Amino acid sequence: MSVYSSYLESEAVREHSQRWAKEIEEVSLCTQVPRGIKRNVVQIPVCAREQNLSLALSALESCDLDPRDDEVIILINNGTAGEVQRILAETISFSETNPLFPLRCFVARNLQIFENLSQIRAALDILAMSTLPDMSDNTLGQTMFITHDADMRGIAPDYFEQMYRYFGNPNVYMIGGDVKVRTEHPIVLLLHSVDVEMYRVFLKTGHCKPRTYGGNVALRASTLFSLGGHSLSLKRKANNALRDALLESKGIESVLYGQEMYVETSDRREIACVEKWIAYVRKNLECELGLDLGYSQNMYNFRAPLDSIRYMEERITLIESQLTQMLFKNIMTYLSFDQRSSGLNIEYKSMQREELVSRIENDMDLCAIVDEVIDLFTTICKRLGVSIKTDGNFNVSIENFETEECSQLVSLAS
Repeated sequence: MSVYSSYLESEAVREHSQRWAKEIEEVSLCTQVPRGIKRNVVQIPVCAREQNLSLALSALESCDLDPRDDEVIILINNGTAGEVQRILAETISFSETNPLFPLRCFVARNLQIFENLSQIRAALDILAMSTLPDMSDNTLGQTMFITHDADMRGIAPDYFEQMYRYFGNPNVYMIGGDVKVRTEHPIVLLLHSVDVEMYRVFLKTGHCKPRTYGGNVALRASTLFSLGGHSLSLKRKANNALRDALLESKGIESVLYGQEMYVETSDRREIACVEKWIAYVRKNLECELGLDLGYSQNMYNFRAPLDSIRYMEERITLIESQLTQMLFKNIMTYLSFDQRSSGLNIEYKSMQREELVSRIENDMDLCAIVDEVIDLFTTICKRLGVSIKTDGNFNVSIENFETEECSQLVSLAS
């Protein structure tokens, strides 16, 4: 029995898949996707409130996908009937304009059929199997499932070439790529840049796991189903659960992070969270969609660097609060993976700030490790144009903005 057959035989999957088969229908498009062994299946869950799905499809269209080897599947869900019709009209129009683009579209008749995003991803996995010639492990081993989000706005020109190169290593089963936030919002740009730079250093020094953003991850189909597929019970981060299972069973080489295998995404979630004072590092937990919180992208003109600096100066308290949250999160991550602190048998991820402050007061070695992170964080902020200082409770205060460095940072968005 193949790994996919075993997957379908599990009680939970069988129950859900039978219900999905009754509630999900395929939409007739102008594109033709022949059956055969696929090299890549790109899967995109589409919330019906998505405003610019065609931008995501256009980004993929620029990659010159080959219908003989590739296909893109979208599954429309979660919205009003009017929103669904709007998305369908946009999708059909795109297929008429790009008839050679290997696109398939499905829509859930019952828009409440899915309890979480993980179930939507699982449904996409099953839908992707319908154009494969068979369910054998050999076929699945040649097929890569790639997940992207509907708010994708760009993709690395050599995205798929990089992916083939990485998967050329038989020890690599899963690849997580970078997700760049396309933004002109100076605060979001600063926070995202600090986050990315800290992660790159942590990755090099072994102080974190390879990232597997749900909006940019690729894995062998055979690997996915052998691990039991996307968890049907997890509300989010199902890809992280697959990653952790791989790291435990196959080792550190089984998951690779491709820094240049990036996609670009909209900044709606980041802006909505920042403007609502939700911590940037918890944006995915507290803001499923930026549209849920509401914001106006035209609230400020960020075209001129000096305007951006003035905007940040008016919101120093907000930025300090965001950087404070980010610094503490990075300290906890660093300690969780540092060999010098592993012997303490402490779960740093769940530790509160007050407890860490108390421990540092009585442990000079722990204090030295924390100081390493603070120094690194301070240096990165300085390089991005923000001079900061911290107190004994890891609170960040901004001393000044460096006009030249901030101007260079802002120019990255253009």
